Amino acid sequence: MSSNGEIEVVSGRYHKSEITILKRVSLVEQYIYKNDNSVDLFITGGGDGNVILYEVDASHTLIRYLLTLDGLRGSVAALCGMLSGSKLIIVASWVDETTSGVRVWWLEYSDSKFSVSHFYDVTELGNAFVLASDMQKISNGRKLLAFGTTKRTIELYCESLCEKTIKPVLSIVGHEDWIHSLAFNQQSPTLLVTAGQDTQVKLWRIDAIIKSNDAAEISVFKNTFTIESLKPGQRSYNT
Repeated sequence: MSSNGEIEVVSGRYHKSEITILKRVSLVEQYIYKNDNSVDLFITGGGDGNVILYEVDASHTLIRYLLTLDGLRGSVAALCGMLSGSKLIIVASWVDETTSGVRVWWLEYSDSKFSVSHFYDVTELGNAFVLASDMQKISNGRKLLAFGTTKRTIELYCESLCEKTIKPVLSIVGHEDWIHSLAFNQQSPTLLVTAGQDTQVKLWRIDAIIKSNDAAEISVFKNTFTIESLKPGQRSYNT
């Protein structure tokens, strides 16, 4: 927004349909991106099934388009991303009239640009639709992903050792209705907060027990916070 209160357009339109979700890319470890730690990355998902990566420069006055990820068969619903060193992981869920899915992309930053190394489609979720997603780096260096679903479960996945797939590690019956929102704390110990259409907010502590063969077992503890009243006019679930 300019000094006189007018909105300035600082980037072109890259989606062919409405933008359905916007997320800031999480940054872990000490990293150098363009030799400037003050540069932010964020991602958008649209009704066109595309995910677009942008950067905001250090002055916060210019948004630059970087990359489009396509290939999804429906509108983007849940979205998250994490940059660790020169590696960027982006996760998106999509849905159309009859089907849904989740795709994970691994990207590398080299020669002053991001490029896709490979991607992986999650197939274990069946008919469940992913409404929310987030990820966190755990003690063995891999990424732990959490999905909130329409089957009232929190699905935890872990990045494989080869960094080319993600594998299911735990399914938690977390709420009495759809899980619409969740987020990690991006610190240790690993905490995950979830909110659902059942008007409950739950806090989970997640411990990864690393075995000698580099496999990990996940254990979970929870605290529950029930919302007793809602503001007039508010919808009957948390977002």
